[in-house]
Amino acid sequence: MDTLKSHQRFVVRAYWYALILLFLATLLAPKVGLILWINQTHTTFQDGFWKVITFLGEGWIFIPVLIFTLFVRFRLSLAIVFIALAHGVVCLILKRTLFAGEMRPTAVIGQDHLYLVPDVTFHAHHSFPSGHTATIFCFAVYVSLLIRNKIVSILLLVMALLVGYSRLYLLQHFLPDVTGGALIGSVTAFLVAYIFDRNNFPTWTNSRLIVRPPRALRRGQQVMPSRVN
Repeated sequence: MDTLKSHQRFVVRAYWYALILLFLATLLAPKVGLILWINQTHTTFQDGFWKVITFLGEGWIFIPVLIFTLFVRFRLSLAIVFIALAHGVVCLILKRTLFAGEMRPTAVIGQDHLYLVPDVTFHAHHSFPSGHTATIFCFAVYVSLLIRNKIVSILLLVMALLVGYSRLYLLQHFLPDVTGGALIGSVTAFLVAYIFDRNNFPTWTNSRLIVRPPRALRRGQQVMPSRVN
């Protein structure tokens, strides 16, 4: 139990420090100037690399972990579903209401002044928050809490930050959008994990899927004759 709590504190501190750094960068770096600077660093290799990395911020990232947890404990699977739905709803509400007027880099700066990565679809509206960043931070936080390995937890945090940077490189968001997404994703994952860990749930949520061999195979194993010397 002490080891579990120690790891949970480690994960909380790691993401707390990462969020602080993102907020400081957001305060100190002009959002348009930063995008222009990143845009000037483009290379063919980076175009391909960041297009691949950004896919890690899509919803499918939860599916492998969801399938795995079905064979561990249903409660863990339910937590993943709640995390995926909760952060999606929060991002959608913010995008469509409070921050509906926030424009994306290509709309603010103008495509004529930017290098556009080939084969990327560019949007103009609903910039805040970054949904991809929120998704990957949700994923990284919750998987870190599940795995309980400090090295893997740090690697997941780095992966989440890389996805956030990919949204800047691909001209999908400004840094405040990425920072907001990181905050939403982290808080959502920690909050849902806390709720599912502390509250009482029906007994069946502690069950799991069990894979059994086919009946014919089990019968065959039972009647298999012993080896003759």
